[in-house]
Amino acid sequence: MRVTVHIDDQLLRAAEEAAAESGQTIDALIEDTLRQFLAAGGQIAETEFKMPTLNLGTTLPGVDLDNSAGVDERMEEWKRTYGSCAGRELKRHDQGEPEAREPVT
Repeated sequence: MRVTVHIDDQLLRAAEEAAAESGQTIDALIEDTLRQFLAAGGQIAETEFKMPTLNLGTTLPGVDLDNSAGVDERMEEWKRTYGSCAGRELKRHDQGEPEAREPVT
């Protein structure tokens, strides 16, 4: 069946790109997407997003993560003391402070 549908230009371009990347025609992409939508009871399927986390121990002394300006100030202090690549050389603070280097200018 032939129908006329008005679609936002940017949305249509994105759909055409997605169809081309998947080797489908725009008609097939729209049909498949509509079938999936109807099969889900007319609801957009929500996927749960989980942010990966790492346990890197506690924060450095004097760092309050609720105070972003303070964190920025502490980072700048470490850069002045240990150089701009200090992050690669820092030990976990519970293993002792790294040896100070001459400030990088």
